[in-house]
Amino acid sequence: MPTLTHAIYKDNLAGGKVNLKGFAIGNPVVNWTTDCDNAFPDFGYSHDLVPTELYNQWKELNCDAFTDDRFKCNFLLEKMQEAYIGMNPYDVYRECRELSMGSIEKFLSQKNKKNYLSPFKAVRNTVCDDGPFMIEYMNRKDVREAFHVDEITWSQCTDNLDYSKDFEKGSIYLFNDGEDGLLGKGLKVLVYSGDTDGVCPTSGTRKWIDNLNREVVDEWRAWHVDGSKLPSGYTVKYDEFSFLTIKGSGHMCIGWKRAQGFHMFQQYLQGEDF
Repeated sequence: MPTLTHAIYKDNLAGGKVNLKGFAIGNPVVNWTTDCDNAFPDFGYSHDLVPTELYNQWKELNCDAFTDDRFKCNFLLEKMQEAYIGMNPYDVYRECRELSMGSIEKFLSQKNKKNYLSPFKAVRNTVCDDGPFMIEYMNRKDVREAFHVDEITWSQCTDNLDYSKDFEKGSIYLFNDGEDGLLGKGLKVLVYSGDTDGVCPTSGTRKWIDNLNREVVDEWRAWHVDGSKLPSGYTVKYDEFSFLTIKGSGHMCIGWKRAQGFHMFQQYLQGEDF
């Protein structure tokens, strides 16, 4: 999403006419040094999934999940990822939905099936997102007609985009005020995160945001929906973007916490405080 936004922004400078106002990204991967597998040890330890001795060894060796080829680090990561067996990695407090054999076979027949599977080896054979249900729904005749499309076979992901070309680069480089950055351009930028996601944990997002060293203009605080005393999450506003968490929800946080997700999105569009 940041790179797509940047492409639209640059095209507008050259005469394009897209009415670009901003972008929002949820449980994103923008910096591989802090996101995903590198964030899991901290997430797993703080959620009491990972034993202390494994976590301490990982920290002492200063392991990196993506660039470190040391046997010991790979062994430690696999042992920590085994904590996900029997649970949904996209929300560690949520079960995976059961599918019929017919649905599973249809689901796995998608040519880009690799994109649906969990990134963790311990649950590699478990389908834990809503991909199969979305595929069936989006390919219904009445849904296609509602979206004004012709005969199209919809899939959740595409092989037409190369997600690995800038694997190590990510999109963190766009979070700056420079000529090739997206901040300081008058765009409304929101980063949000369901805080029980084990695949792209909130802890990793907070780490790369902290590393940006942006000025805080509204301190970290709770936000609420419909006058509830229980926080719906927490938010902090920086000089050029906002960060918000949705409490007790994982990777698909808007779908799983619909009232909170609707409130967040509505406030974002209207430019109001959360």
